[in-house]
Amino acid sequence: MQIKIVFFVLKLGKKSQGLLSSCAVIQKNLKEKKIKISVKYMYMRWFMLNIPLWLFVLSQLACYSRGATTGNSSLSEELPLEEKLALVKLYNSTNGPGWTHQWAINWTNVTSSDFCSFWGVTCGRPIAARRAAHVVGMELLNNSLHGTIDKSIGNFTQIQILIFEYANLYGTIPKEIGLLRMLGDFWIVSTNISGTIPIEIGRLTLLQFLYLQESHLTGTIPSELGLPKKKKKKKKKKNLYMHICTIPSELSRLSQLRQLALDGNALSGTLPPEFGYSNPSLYWISATENQLEGSIPESYGNLKSLTTFDLAMNRLSGSIPSSMFQNCTRMTTFMASFNSLTGTISSFISHWRFLVVLFLGSNRLHGTIPVELAQLSLLVEVDLSDNFFNGTIPPQFGFERIYIHMYICIYIYVYVHFEHAPTCTLGEVICKEESARGEISSLMQDEAVHATVFIFYFFVLTMLSLQENALTGSIPAELGNLSSLVSLLLRENELSGTMSEYLGKYWKVMEGLDVSSNQLTGTVPTWIWTNGQNMMRVLNLANNSFEGTLDKELEQWTALISLDVSHNQFMGTLPSFANSRTLAQLSVSNNQLHGSFPLFTNNSQLALLSLDNNHFSASLPVFPTQMRNLISLTLHNNKLVDHHLHSWLDHLFACAPRLNILTLFNNHHLVGTIPSSLYRPPLQAFISHNCGIYGELPSVPSSSSLHDLNNNSLQFVSLSQNYLSGTLPKRWISTSSSSSNSNHTEWFHFSFQQNTARLNVSASFLIFIYIYIY
Repeated sequence: MQIKIVFFVLKLGKKSQGLLSSCAVIQKNLKEKKIKISVKYMYMRWFMLNIPLWLFVLSQLACYSRGATTGNSSLSEELPLEEKLALVKLYNSTNGPGWTHQWAINWTNVTSSDFCSFWGVTCGRPIAARRAAHVVGMELLNNSLHGTIDKSIGNFTQIQILIFEYANLYGTIPKEIGLLRMLGDFWIVSTNISGTIPIEIGRLTLLQFLYLQESHLTGTIPSELGLPKKKKKKKKKKNLYMHICTIPSELSRLSQLRQLALDGNALSGTLPPEFGYSNPSLYWISATENQLEGSIPESYGNLKSLTTFDLAMNRLSGSIPSSMFQNCTRMTTFMASFNSLTGTISSFISHWRFLVVLFLGSNRLHGTIPVELAQLSLLVEVDLSDNFFNGTIPPQFGFERIYIHMYICIYIYVYVHFEHAPTCTLGEVICKEESARGEISSLMQDEAVHATVFIFYFFVLTMLSLQENALTGSIPAELGNLSSLVSLLLRENELSGTMSEYLGKYWKVMEGLDVSSNQLTGTVPTWIWTNGQNMMRVLNLANNSFEGTLDKELEQWTALISLDVSHNQFMGTLPSFANSRTLAQLSVSNNQLHGSFPLFTNNSQLALLSLDNNHFSASLPVFPTQMRNLISLTLHNNKLVDHHLHSWLDHLFACAPRLNILTLFNNHHLVGTIPSSLYRPPLQAFISHNCGIYGELPSVPSSSSLHDLNNNSLQFVSLSQNYLSGTLPKRWISTSSSSSNSNHTEWFHFSFQQNTARLNVSASFLIFIYIYIY
């Protein structure tokens, strides 16, 4: 019963005063063991207080009759003739015979077809139509439609839901759509519809949900969608639909509009300020991946119902209006990444008490990160990357929060189970002490409260991205409190100092940690190595001054995809990654590692392997028989010893057919000859100077052509300071004039110093491969 209470409360929210009052009854009767009676009373009380709501729901259900499932021949017979013919025209114009769910039209007598039983068609008797039969809904989703929307769509005068989704529709949105005065939901999603948004949509005064996403719409957003409904005066009505502004101005007439989604098109112009004056019900604005420019209108601060604002990947500029911070107090999701926004984040962001997601990455914002942002209780994901923020990271981000969301029932559970817990208020519960953690852990063993504890941790920060800024100071130890943190991205800042040993202690679900390109020192906290066993996918510590060893706990990591610890001062040996079967990138270059390489036989998914600039002194690494993803392998500047270079190269080129880059230089004790498989595409760079390579360069296989060599094979070779002899393969040289090879601009440049014989090549010949043989 506890689970039911919690989820009822979460769904109903603050507006259900009856439920909240009933929760007080539960709290009062807890000690008297009257919980069951209180629960029944709560449900009954809430139901009685919401009788008008239930009557409304029942009336709506009575008005709609889903013909696709039940069919209703009497309704079909009563449908107006123009609606029947419009259905037939829509079927024909969108290649009905090719639909996944075809309509059973009686072509002998079309008007006698059972239209209300057609897939996706809903018929009903709307009150507004005096209970006459009409088509009230069409939901044609993922049904292989191909063609255009016929202008007869305007005949459905009582339709309330019209959805075209995942269809190969082209052409434009017919202007007759403006005749559907009862339309409440209009969706055109994932189609090939092009052209502009019809200004006639501004006539749909009952429209609440407008989704025009992932199509090819162009032009501006009609600002008329937000203009107030004007009185019927002939002088003004004459030009009512003639004015076109950025997003067509007609859209601003939709005073009942609640959701506006225009994502994934090619819309241009500016955001209509009219939306902020006459759309009090608008709570969702989404227009990502367009070409909108200009600033966010100050008038949008009037949209007090706004909960979601998503304008990412546009060309917006200017600052975020302070009026939005102060007045849009219901904001839960604000996304404006990949724009050119400037200014600072106002301290008034504290008014966004229900903010869950804040994405402002890749803009030009500056200043410090306000403490008021870090103190918001509901934050789940924050992205402020690639801006110009300075100052320190607010430690308040790391305060462990258990958000109650003003729901008394959950607060009661806290009261019951945490009698000695620290501060527990109605709005939030902040538990900082170890004792509270212990009580939560013990409660997890109690099935009766498992769901309750899950609710506690649902609204906790899971992603914090502050990378590519100018942040200074150390990484706050308080971030170690975030037990639900999944991703922490802090790379390319000016962070310094050591990482607190406390960091990572409660990171049980951490998947991505990136602190690369900072000025961090000291050792990596032990907890990071220990708690990364099951969940850590990406760990990037590169370009710092970390020291110590790579912990043996790495050998137990099973989910690892990328590990980069390059350009540090790590010592010791390289652990085995036998359990990391999904490992795709491993970079330990520019450290002080020594010893031998672990076996990589279980790492067939490797794409990038960088082991260079260390002190490895063993033989060349052993790879599995299949490494189809390997692109780059760097082993240079070590102390490798191997006298079987020829066979090792043959095996490597065979098992890694996508290898592009191979570096072995400055390993004096790598001895052997070069196999002819060196010329196998797509190898582009073979850098192996100052090794022990001897013998003649192998001849180019006769099957290879100059064109293949230029486009698919070696582009850069360095073999100086070896023991090579013989002549350069003739197929690497072209006797043609440069005018006949205008597409090839690179000259063969070589020298043959410190080898045992000079290659016989004329410097006047044009060469397609850029090779250095010093």
